[in-house]
Amino acid sequence: MHRDPSAPGYEARPPVEPDPRRGPEHVFEEGDETPPPGARTMAVVRWLLLVAVIAAAVFSIYGYLAPSFGHAAPGTEKDAQRYFCPMHPQITSDHPGECPICHMSLEPMPAREAPPQTPPKAPPQAPRQAPTQVPSAGASSPPGTTPVTLALDRVQAIGVRTALVERRGSAGPLRVTATVEVPEQGRAEVHVRAPGYVESIRVRDLGVKVKAGETLASVYSPEVLQAEQELITIGGWGASGTAGAPAPPLAAARRKLELLGLDKGTIDRVVSTGQPVRAVHLASPTSGYVVVKNVVLGSYVMPDKVLFEIADLGRVYVVASVYASQLGGVHVGDAATFSTPSLPGRTFATKVDLVHPDVDLATRAGRVRLSIDNGDLALRPGQFGTLELVGKAAEALTLPMDAIIDTGRSVYVFVAEEGGRFVPRVVELGEQSGDRFVVLRGLEEGQRVVSGATFLIDAESRLQSSLGESAPGR
Repeated sequence: MHRDPSAPGYEARPPVEPDPRRGPEHVFEEGDETPPPGARTMAVVRWLLLVAVIAAAVFSIYGYLAPSFGHAAPGTEKDAQRYFCPMHPQITSDHPGECPICHMSLEPMPAREAPPQTPPKAPPQAPRQAPTQVPSAGASSPPGTTPVTLALDRVQAIGVRTALVERRGSAGPLRVTATVEVPEQGRAEVHVRAPGYVESIRVRDLGVKVKAGETLASVYSPEVLQAEQELITIGGWGASGTAGAPAPPLAAARRKLELLGLDKGTIDRVVSTGQPVRAVHLASPTSGYVVVKNVVLGSYVMPDKVLFEIADLGRVYVVASVYASQLGGVHVGDAATFSTPSLPGRTFATKVDLVHPDVDLATRAGRVRLSIDNGDLALRPGQFGTLELVGKAAEALTLPMDAIIDTGRSVYVFVAEEGGRFVPRVVELGEQSGDRFVVLRGLEEGQRVVSGATFLIDAESRLQSSLGESAPGR
């Protein structure tokens, strides 16, 4: 730049001497400098970049705040319909089409519900006593479910079947597996009253039929032999009681031998002959079959050991296991029939004589007992067969077993309505009758419930319920 020489503070500078080594063209003088090449272009580029950054920032802020502005007043503008894939809920679209993953047709999303408007407050009135209402089992849907509506092609594709809720009587006899057992009253065990040694065995095999009083084995017992010697000694004293009754010492000696297992005839023979009986005979206490034998010749036996067990098979028990859900329909006196594959074509008529009051923790079943006459020994302990409990015919509202969904927290079914609509309904069930359950509360006669593809309907209901809860504005 050039300065005015007349301006204050101006100081003249000596002229620049040219450098003789570089030539006169290298002498620099003050004045306007020429801008470098491309400076103007870079300035334009710089301003363009600044404008682009500002535009991007404004667009981002608008895109972030626009949804909130659009939903500031819900209900003023109708939301656009969106579609989703039932199998892959993360796939959404604003127009119908197919899922790119599974190629399933996209379904419309459930409409979002507008928040309830607060009604104007009514003027205060005198309080009235509201009538007490008993909650109905079918008044509300189970948690986590919602009614679903399916098109006819989808209903046919997944194989939905329905069944009527109808009033029926007994759905037929209850068929359960039963076992033949020996009655507790028909069992008898044989023990010795004093320790001793087995000298002889009359019954050597299992399954042998014996009669009451029949000798099974003979046992030599030093304790019994000593008691017999005492009886002989006291009888030798000639002591006698009044009116022909034995004297107290003699009666006590006889009583001791009776308690040790000797019968009255053997004791009289010892007294009359004056000779002790070496071996005591063990007799069968009842008629029946030998089912247990724990004795061999020469073995030493004690009173706590079971030598023989006799079972009377003239009457046997048939014991069946019935699930706890079916026990409510079984009562004492109910008619029943028993059949076994080992006796084809033959059935045994009987009645329930005992329903055990407990339930087995392992099998969750209770025991039902019946008694059958077995004079011809056709039934044997351990045989399996089929027991048919007829029960008492009584009409009740029933539905098929396949229609019930039991989650552990709630028991419900899906009621089929017109237009492919399926509504979940909580129910209260009673006893099981064949392949159907008695309905106590929640349904009415003539309604239709889903009995096939119930799991698929339940899965669709829970999926739509979860999507509705996670949708914006819920």
